[in-house]
Amino acid sequence: MKNGVNSTEECCQSVPPGAAATARRWVGGPSEMGRSGINTMKNLNMKDRPINSLADYIEAIVWVESQIHKEDFDILHRDYYYRGERKEFPYVISSLYNEKKSVDEIVVYFEGALIEEAKTRFPEIVKECDDNIEMLLKFQHYGLPTRLLDVTQNPLVALFFACNDYDHSDCDDGRVLICTKKITPYSYVRSLGELIGTEGVVTLEQLTRMSLNSKYPIGNTEEHTRRLLANLIAEPLLFRPPQNDSRIKAQLGAFVFTPLMQIISGSVSVDSSDFEVKDNENGNLQNMFEELRIIIPKEKKEFLIDQLDGVGVSEATLFPDYDHKMHYIKNHHLRFKKYDWHLDV
Repeated sequence: MKNGVNSTEECCQSVPPGAAATARRWVGGPSEMGRSGINTMKNLNMKDRPINSLADYIEAIVWVESQIHKEDFDILHRDYYYRGERKEFPYVISSLYNEKKSVDEIVVYFEGALIEEAKTRFPEIVKECDDNIEMLLKFQHYGLPTRLLDVTQNPLVALFFACNDYDHSDCDDGRVLICTKKITPYSYVRSLGELIGTEGVVTLEQLTRMSLNSKYPIGNTEEHTRRLLANLIAEPLLFRPPQNDSRIKAQLGAFVFTPLMQIISGSVSVDSSDFEVKDNENGNLQNMFEELRIIIPKEKKEFLIDQLDGVGVSEATLFPDYDHKMHYIKNHHLRFKKYDWHLDV
């Protein structure tokens, strides 16, 4: 069972007659065939008939998933992951790559400098973590830019993040992206986490030596380690971390690990063949997500936030700390004050 749907047939049957055609109005994306062979719609058509309610959004999610199932049956046996973004950005990038720096600056110096500074100032956070990935998750939790990109298994959580800027002066149409990639075992991602944030690492051989000497080596021998690294460092990896953080639990969180490939230059020999590392467009993770995506009109964001609140998805439930709970109480009352509700005495 996935997202309340037991099978492909039930997913398609759950859409009422004519709803598939109706749901297409909510789906944005290039007009050409997508990576999964799904004929997507232009954003222009989508904006002409946008999502107006939470029911519209859920119907669109069901329809999109049914289309993906039809094109790739293997995906039926995977979980879906969603990402809500407040506007239609040209790229899908982690917070580290949002910084106005070149790729070389980010991966050779900036990332390592950030991590080392945070570790020096807050050793108590480091002591709480079993590995570097847990440490990065903690640092990101407190606002430090990292190479990790947030996703969620709950499409309603993604919708919340697509709408949560409803009261900003620069509020724009949001979007929800869908990821159907296979999960990478956490043990591999944990091992890769041992290799980040180090200045001067430029070749696969250096990474191999670092891995073998690290707390969590990725392979048993030098050759085994090189083979695994060659397959893993150049691709974004979807993973679920240990569920030992209240925020990750509340948001049904998972993450995409931006590839290590940017810290390697030139080409090296791997099993008698050349392994050439190419640039990945400044950390762009667009290929992790389906071409099909759902556009959220800015004028409906506040209404959708209210509807999500009604089904238990809010700032107070997704962020367990008191700061967010108090912020929720304030905004909740400000939003509903506009209706001039009062009790007759």
